[in-house]
Amino acid sequence: MATKVQEVFIAGGLPAITYVPRENFELEESLQNYLDDGHQLICVTGPTKSGKTVLCKTVLRNQNPVWLDGGAISSEADFWNQLADKLDATESEELGTHSSDSYGSQKSGEIGISLPVVAVKGGGSQNSEHQTGRGRTTKVARSPKMQSLARLKAEGRCLVIDDFHYLSRELQTVIVRSMKGAIFDGARVVVLAVPHRAYDAVRVEKEMTGRVAQVAVPEWTQPELNLIAAKGFEALHVDAPSASIDRLVKESWANPHLMQRFCSRLCRLSKITERKDTLQAIAKIDFDFFFEDIAKDTGKKDFDRLSRGPRQRADRKVHEFSDGTSGDIYVVVLRALAETGPKSEITYEELREKIKSLLTSSTLQMHEVSRVLIKMSEKHEESDLGVPPVGWDAEDRKIHITDPFFAYYLKWGAFRDA
Repeated sequence: MATKVQEVFIAGGLPAITYVPRENFELEESLQNYLDDGHQLICVTGPTKSGKTVLCKTVLRNQNPVWLDGGAISSEADFWNQLADKLDATESEELGTHSSDSYGSQKSGEIGISLPVVAVKGGGSQNSEHQTGRGRTTKVARSPKMQSLARLKAEGRCLVIDDFHYLSRELQTVIVRSMKGAIFDGARVVVLAVPHRAYDAVRVEKEMTGRVAQVAVPEWTQPELNLIAAKGFEALHVDAPSASIDRLVKESWANPHLMQRFCSRLCRLSKITERKDTLQAIAKIDFDFFFEDIAKDTGKKDFDRLSRGPRQRADRKVHEFSDGTSGDIYVVVLRALAETGPKSEITYEELREKIKSLLTSSTLQMHEVSRVLIKMSEKHEESDLGVPPVGWDAEDRKIHITDPFFAYYLKWGAFRDA
């Protein structure tokens, strides 16, 4: 059967043909070594969609890991219930069966037929006795937490918590403290997080200091991104011009997810659906339209949220742009960020110069701009949507765009009609 495009370029999944091991960084070897050593919490860090999950799934593919999504966990009970469900942990433990004669006296050691036991979802255990055909069976209903910790220890499976940074600091504290003893006893636990949240586990539990190992997934290089395209097009027997591939790499924001999506879309536009015996060619396309079209599916939701800003009683002042359009201070700041490239790291001086060049007359004071940047970050954090796409470092007077998809939308979707 012919190899199909969706089997080659996989954005958001686990690629096989286009998987790039990045041997120079020894990521797989480092992760496996930490897993073998044990007795430490392993933290895999890297930018959004940079390959953290793919790395872990590749290394653990034959080790039957237990995988939890931090974005789907809302409480401590939710965490332990999900973990117990993934481990298929037993809900009760039989302690013994006693038979009784017609006068109610019990005889130890006789076996009876037990009735179902209702699970207890709380934090402790509860004993219960059930009358059977030949006696009473004593059972203890164990909490999901107790079941899960016992099962992890017994089976030696690795627990992976993806998007650990999505959990509240309070919930992180509870989980890390609960897992501390199991980690000390040899349980393997891996958490995945973005770089500036790498040491949440240490911050929430001081006793984890010295017991946290980090595997940092670095930014992707141009040759590595080129390799995704080269592997994929070769598998599909496609002749792709190097200039086209270079353009895709340039606009990918050093992100393998975007590169996979670009290559897949390029095949579709070229009417390439699977490998053929004859060499297939990439069609000539309008790359501006190509990138604008893909931008519709990237960071629009975050942009709309940030451009609205927080609710307030009075209407915000509207500023006039030199091109005849207008917008309030939130739109001004976002447009100025976009005008920088956008760059992933922007100084306040750069941003202010862009703001001055965009507006017809008035400019904005530093305290006004910094207040907007702080509010953007606060709004995103308070909505439990994870790491804010824009961060303001007041001490260094720098702005960081942390989400490559948001940056991509700023360039190709947000102000293209302006």
